[in-house]
Amino acid sequence: MKKSLIAIILIFIIIIALIIGLILNNVANANRIRKHNEYYENYYGTVIMGTELATLINRVMDLNRRNNIEQDENRHFINNDINSIKIYVEMATIEATFTMESLYNVGITEFVQAFNFASFKCIGINYHEETGKISQMIFVELED
Repeated sequence: MKKSLIAIILIFIIIIALIIGLILNNVANANRIRKHNEYYENYYGTVIMGTELATLINRVMDLNRRNNIEQDENRHFINNDINSIKIYVEMATIEATFTMESLYNVGITEFVQAFNFASFKCIGINYHEETGKISQMIFVELED
């Protein structure tokens, strides 16, 4: 009787420990996602210069590479519904929308030279449904 009571108590303790571990893991994961998103969400509604947009594009390109996001034949990152990020830039001066990959592949240095003093504003942010991480950011060039 005493051994079975100890066994039941041990099983109960193990189950409680597993539940607590799962809860702590979920909280830590939510904090990582919140911190990750917070960096990018700070751009929403904010006016930035072309140089800062170029820096953001470089950062996102590097992050996608480190996360091993696949690319298509045009070297554009493919949305993986988990942790890929895309940036779209609507240019007022040329009346066209460009992906970050297009700007990067043509030459981010040339982008900076042409648009370093241009102003851009983040007007949209989308999230991955599965993970809640940022999936897309949309910037527009502001006309002077």
